[in-house]
Amino acid sequence: MQKNNRLEAFTDAAFAFALTLLAISGDQMPESIEELKSALHQVPSFIASAALLIMFWYQHQQWSRSYQTNDIGAVLLTSLLVCTVLIYVYPLKMVFSGFLHWLSAGYLKPSFDAQSAADIYSLFTIYAYGYITMCLSMYWLYRHSLKHRMQLNLAKVEVLTAQLQSKSFLLLAFPGFLSLIFSYTMPERWLFLTGMIYSLLGIIMPLYGVYAGRQLKALEE
Repeated sequence: MQKNNRLEAFTDAAFAFALTLLAISGDQMPESIEELKSALHQVPSFIASAALLIMFWYQHQQWSRSYQTNDIGAVLLTSLLVCTVLIYVYPLKMVFSGFLHWLSAGYLKPSFDAQSAADIYSLFTIYAYGYITMCLSMYWLYRHSLKHRMQLNLAKVEVLTAQLQSKSFLLLAFPGFLSLIFSYTMPERWLFLTGMIYSLLGIIMPLYGVYAGRQLKALEE
């Protein structure tokens, strides 16, 4: 649809720029082999961070192709998503860099220095706010489209798909809310929970995928 092109192109450009900011060498070219080796330690965190951003980009593209409304609401919600992505880039990479440093028993060097547990709590808090905002941006985009279902002339299966997609982003945001609560309330010895709580998505989302598949299948029968 022609009306979608400019907003979609704007979103594509913003996500592409965010991926550029994640580049392993940072803002300058490595000047020695040692610097290159050090930069390559950031490859795994770059891949993990890029995968998450690409997931949100793809979801926005799917929404844009089938559900985008050509109004100020869609523009504002997409702008919220884009602005959050651009702010979220560095906390995202720092969290994955720290996690992979821990997972590799120190082999992969982190991209930042944390002086205290308070620094780690602050990082997880900033990350959670960005992650939650991105999830809610997509949730609101789908809910906004559902309010305009008549204008978009959505079929029943498209309405159900939009409803299921919106709920999926609430589920995606759930560990973020828990992490945020933990970062403000948990004692230092439970610091790891503020990050590990996101592993719940490995259980929640496959189960929800089964539920969503059954809902769509029931509609087709």
